[in-house]
Amino acid sequence: MRSILIVTLVLFFLTQCYSIKNILYLHHMLSPSHHLWNSKLAKSLANIGYNVTFLSIDFPKRNVKNLHYIVIENVYDEYMKKTAEILGDTNWDIVKYAEEASDSKLFAALGLNFYCSTTCNAIMSSNSSWN
Repeated sequence: MRSILIVTLVLFFLTQCYSIKNILYLHHMLSPSHHLWNSKLAKSLANIGYNVTFLSIDFPKRNVKNLHYIVIENVYDEYMKKTAEILGDTNWDIVKYAEEASDSKLFAALGLNFYCSTTCNAIMSSNSSWN
């Protein structure tokens, strides 16, 4: 979240000094809620005239002029499949998992490492056209 704010501020200041018209917006977070506010930011940039290419794991709800999506497919499915393999349970409960992670810093750190590495592997093994 902090890095997105820093990137946004850098983009803002760069646009004051330089004429930037093309923006590559990378959104690799495996989270529909994060996609909502990131896509709103990308749409806002597109609406004020920037040509935005949005690399995302989530599909757009509608087309916007100057906003072009590159969707990385099957990341959610790959993440869920890998998690089920590791946990040995195809019916694992993400809420229970998050509650357990909040009780232990080590468990949370291991969970974050697993999340990041599994998401990256799922993105790299995607059948998307950018690969």
